[in-house]
Amino acid sequence: FTAEHGAPLEAREHAIITSLGAQMRAASWDIAMACVETAIERRILPSLESLGTVKRLSNLPAFVGGLAATLARPRFGRRFGTNPVLVRLARDHVIERERAGFTAREIVSEFLLLRRVMWRFVQQTIDATIETSTLLQLEDQLNSILDEVIAECTVIYVERSTQELNEKSRRDSLTGLLNHQAFHTRVDEELDRAKRYGHDLQVVYFDLDDFKLVNDTLGHPEGDRVLRVMSEMIKESIRESDIAGRIGGDEFVLCLVESNTLAAHMLLDRLRAQLARHIKDGVVPACVGISAGCASFPDDAEDAPDLIALADRRQYEDKRRRKGSAAR
Repeated sequence: FTAEHGAPLEAREHAIITSLGAQMRAASWDIAMACVETAIERRILPSLESLGTVKRLSNLPAFVGGLAATLARPRFGRRFGTNPVLVRLARDHVIERERAGFTAREIVSEFLLLRRVMWRFVQQTIDATIETSTLLQLEDQLNSILDEVIAECTVIYVERSTQELNEKSRRDSLTGLLNHQAFHTRVDEELDRAKRYGHDLQVVYFDLDDFKLVNDTLGHPEGDRVLRVMSEMIKESIRESDIAGRIGGDEFVLCLVESNTLAAHMLLDRLRAQLARHIKDGVVPACVGISAGCASFPDDAEDAPDLIALADRRQYEDKRRRKGSAAR
C-alpha cells in the first residue's frame, strides 16, 4: 500500500496536493451534483429519482468538503486513522439516506460512485507535471480515506439495523408497548435502582371490561383498533421514565418509577376519564371499561413477579366489585 510505505512528499508535491484539496473543497457542491447526476443518468441509485434536488444532495457536499479538507493535509508514510469529523458527516448522510428509503446497497454504491467522480475531478485538475509516484500516492490516499469511511458507514448501518431489530423484538407488534418478557426485565432493573436509592415503585395491572364482546360483535379488527387506542392513551398519560407493557390480550401493566400509591390511582382516574370521553365521542364502544389493581414496592412486595401477581389479583377483585355494582 503506497500510502503506508511511500516516501514523504517533497515540498513542491506537498504544495500541489494541498492546492488540489483546496480546489476540491471549493468545488464540493459541483462534485456532489455530478455524483447525483451520474447516479440518475446510469440508474445506479433508483431511490434518488423520486427526490427533489436538495434531498438528492442531502449533506453530500459537506462530506465532499470534509474529504477534501483531509486531502489538503496529506500525511503520507503513516496511517492516522479515519478523520472523526469525516465519519460524522458520512454517518449523518447515511441516516438521511435511510430516512429517504435508500437500501444498504444503494448507500454503499453512492460512496463508490463518489470515488469515481472525485478521481475524475482530480485528473481534470491536477498539475500535469506531477510525478507519477505522487499521483499514485494521491490516488491511494483518496481510496484509503473512502474505504475507511465506507467501512465505518457499513458498521453504523449494521449497528442501527441490529438495534432496530432488538427493539422490535422487545415490543408488542400491535401496540408498540413492551412485551411480557421485556416488561419484566425493565421492572427488575427499576427495582434494583429503587432498592439502591430507597425509592418507591408502583405496578398497575388492568384490563378492558367486556373486551371479548367487542371482538364477538364488532370483529377482531375493531378489537385491535380499541387496543391501539388504549395504548396511545397510556403513552400520553405516563412519564418518560415510566414503563408500559401489553402482556396478553387486553391486559396492560405499568410500572411507575419513583411514585406512590396516590399517583397510581390518579393515573387510573385519568385513564378512565379519557376512556369516558372516547366513548362519548364514539371512538371506543360503550361497553368498554377498565378494571385495575395496584401493588407497591416496598410495602406490598419486593420483587417483580410478586408485585405483578398481587396487582393482577387486585385487578380481578376490582372487576368483581364493578360487575357486582353493575348488577345491582
